[in-house]
Amino acid sequence: VSGNLTGGTGDDNFKLSGNVIGNVLLGAGRNTLVAADVGSVTAGLGDDTVTAANVGATNLGDGNNKLTVSGNAGVITLGIGNDTVSIGALGQGNINLGDGTNKLTNGSGVTGSISAGAGNDSVTLKGSVVGSVALGDGKNALTASSLIDGNVTTGTGDDVVKLNGVTG
Repeated sequence: VSGNLTGGTGDDNFKLSGNVIGNVLLGAGRNTLVAADVGSVTAGLGDDTVTAANVGATNLGDGNNKLTVSGNAGVITLGIGNDTVSIGALGQGNINLGDGTNKLTNGSGVTGSISAGAGNDSVTLKGSVVGSVALGDGKNALTASSLIDGNVTTGTGDDVVKLNGVTG
C-alpha cells in the first residue's frame, strides 16, 4: 500500500503480506494489524494489536495494546491501559508507555528516552539506551544488561532496578 490505510470505528483486522509506505489509521475498536514494514500507525480507544517487521511512529492510544516489532521501531506512544511492547532490534525514538501495568522488552537498544506512567511496569533492556529511563509511580522493575547513557529515575512505590551496565 503506497498511500494511507484507514479503518473506521469498530473492530478492524488488517493482514498485509507487503509494506505500508503511508500511514495506518486504525480508529476506535479492537483492531489488528499485521504487516511487513509500516510508515506509521495511529489507533484510537480500544485494545489494539500491531505486528510488524519495522514500524515508524506508533501511537496506540488508550486500551490494552500489544506492539510487536521484530526489527526497528520509531517513536512509540501508548495511552492508559495494560500494554505490552516488544522490539527485536533498535528503538529509534522516545518510548512513552503511559499509565497502566506495562511491559517493555527491547532486544538491541534504544536511541531516545523511555518513560512509564503510574502503574506496575516491567522494562527489560538487552541493548544500550542513549537517553534516560523514567519509571512512574507503582511497583516497577527495570533490568538492563548494557549501558544506559542517561538518568534512571523511579517514582513512589517499591521498585527493583538491576543494572548490569554503566549508567551516566
